[in-house]
Amino acid sequence: VPQAGVLDTDLGWPAASGDVIYVFDNASNNYIISSRLGPVWSPAAPMVGVAESFFVKVNAAKTWTRDFSVNQ
Repeated sequence: VPQAGVLDTDLGWPAASGDVIYVFDNASNNYIISSRLGPVWSPAAPMVGVAESFFVKVNAAKTWTRDFSVNQ
C-alpha cells in the first residue's frame, strides 16, 4: 500500500533516541538528515513520500511492524 507521511507518527517507525534518517532531496541533490535527540527530531521529523527511499542509522536492531487495511 503506497503511503507517505512523517516517518514515526504517520508511518509507525519505532523511533528511538540516536536514530538518524537520511532522505534524498532531488531539488538540492543532497540528503536531508534528521536526528532523534531524546523525544524530539532535529531539525525536523523526517517526511517520506510514496516510492521514496531513505537510509536509517540506529544504535540497536529494531523491528518495524506495519499493519495494512486496503479498502475495496
